[in-house]
Amino acid sequence: DSHTVRRHALCAFGKIVAGNEVHTQEMVDCGAIPSLKALLSSPRRNVRKGACFAIFNIMRGNRDQVQAVIDSGVVPQVIIMATTDVPSVQKGALSVIINGVGLGSQAQVEYLVGCGCVGPLCDLLVDGIEVAILGGALVAIHNFLCVGEQVQARDGLPHNPYCDVIEQADGQNRISQLTHHRDENIRNYSSAILATHWNIMVDIDSDTDAGSDGTDSTNTSSDETLSEDNVE
Repeated sequence: DSHTVRRHALCAFGKIVAGNEVHTQEMVDCGAIPSLKALLSSPRRNVRKGACFAIFNIMRGNRDQVQAVIDSGVVPQVIIMATTDVPSVQKGALSVIINGVGLGSQAQVEYLVGCGCVGPLCDLLVDGIEVAILGGALVAIHNFLCVGEQVQARDGLPHNPYCDVIEQADGQNRISQLTHHRDENIRNYSSAILATHWNIMVDIDSDTDAGSDGTDSTNTSSDETLSEDNVE
């Protein structure tokens, strides 16, 4: 039936764009992104998930390919999916946002902020969220804050403006609560974000394996837990 054909076509497309930038660009030039955008509205979870990860792989390319995704107008829809869809689809949608933040230019990241992705990401910063999704959200927020430092320097601002955006979304408070999370790497990464961007030093719970300084062990363990592989 049509669903079976669509599913196999999506699988084939996903394998192509998972290759090199040349293969990805050929698919972009064929107008694949608008088709993927349409599939994001599918009632079938696996189709939405596959479309998200295909877009995710396009976003792993160069900045022109990131821009092609942005120009398609798909970002606002992906942001909604990152917080409202089922967990397996959330991972794919969140991966798209993370790649846009991690691989995009300053202007592209500013666009993502303008689309309102900070608030939905902050909504994910709660204890009950799956660790992989939670870790991905923390990575994205950290990258936003790093771009905010560039905006601060460019515009001659007294402080990082993206700190304000995250505080308004209750993100700083949520990150503070995550320093008591059951997962050690989440605790460490949350503590490191607070120390780096807000100059807030947090003691890790004494009943954990972490030390009293939340930033000491982050350089090793958090890089593994919050890597791209954990949100694929």
